[in-house]
Amino acid sequence: MFTLKNIVIALLVIVLVGVAGTAYYFYDQHRQAKEKLENPEQFAQEETQALINEMSELIALPEADIANGEPTLATVQDKEKLKDQEFFTNSENGDKVLIYAKAKKAFLYRPSTNKVINVAPVSIGDEPQASGSATPTPTPTPPP
Repeated sequence: MFTLKNIVIALLVIVLVGVAGTAYYFYDQHRQAKEKLENPEQFAQEETQALINEMSELIALPEADIANGEPTLATVQDKEKLKDQEFFTNSENGDKVLIYAKAKKAFLYRPSTNKVINVAPVSIGDEPQASGSATPTPTPTPPP
């Protein structure tokens, strides 16, 4: 019933199926990487949308227009460079930051634990800063 010839043929079929499966896997990975390189903006939008979908299960996020670059997505690469900024005190490498400029909010999210680590207001540099006093600053006038 189980002859040596049948066993060898069965093993060859199993090896060929394994090689074909592995080849397809690497071909698919290559194809996906090529698509990302050809259209990085679309990939960034898809990554941002996927992150928003994950985070919206945990916290209410502001409305955003992903097609116009809202929100901005960043990844913490080196937490040591950010350790002096209060917002990043508990950050880890690989954490994601969603910055909503219009809503003036930033969210620090850790995908590995599926937790929002921090939320903070954002002040955009091109907007005037509110001062602590309500009195106008005097402008010097030239002497007569």
